[in-house]
Amino acid sequence: MWAFPVLASFTLTCSWARELKRWGKTALIAVTVDVPDREPVYVAHYRNVPVLSSAAEAAGLIRSLADPRGYEIMVPRRIAPSEICRVRVLPRAIGWRYYPGARGRPMRLCDCPVCLPRSEVKARRYRDAVRSRLAREAGKK
Repeated sequence: MWAFPVLASFTLTCSWARELKRWGKTALIAVTVDVPDREPVYVAHYRNVPVLSSAAEAAGLIRSLADPRGYEIMVPRRIAPSEICRVRVLPRAIGWRYYPGARGRPMRLCDCPVCLPRSEVKARRYRDAVRSRLAREAGKK
């Protein structure tokens, strides 16, 4: 089970929602659970290897970061029903798309199916822009 600490910013707390929706999950819910402070959990940025720590240390680490986007806490056990504090449906579009900091970065000049995905928001427009830029680059040589 993945867990994300409840931060002061709702968008940061639920930043994974938009990424999960890219993979076909249409309706998402947020479940707030109460995990004891001394509970052993894993904490990491999604690109890094998880590190074992207590739940309080993991939440403190994420809260202390200037940019906590992409961090997660993993609870390596089942959550008991008595630990569930709140369940709510998430709004349609919150958080980041692709990865934190993707907005405003230059497009990749690759026309493979992995770099030019289909069935995503503005995917065709992105594919056309990359292909026209590749054609311009090829014409300069």
